[in-house]
Amino acid sequence: MIIHLLIRGKAVKVKIIDTRPKWMRQEDEQFKCRTFCDEYRKCYTRCGSNCRKFGGDVIPKIRR
Repeated sequence: MIIHLLIRGKAVKVKIIDTRPKWMRQEDEQFKCRTFCDEYRKCYTRCGSNCRKFGGDVIPKIRR
């Protein structure tokens, strides 16, 4: 992730690197899904913040 900051009138780019294990990053990605989505238990994708419901691009696949 690259963040652009303005410090003392100068533009600065800051790169943030997440060094946690893959399972931790996936768990954080799905947190929004698990907490705020009513259809989490029926969902096959579980794409987290990339879900169309939360403003992302991925259309979730819901089983009936």
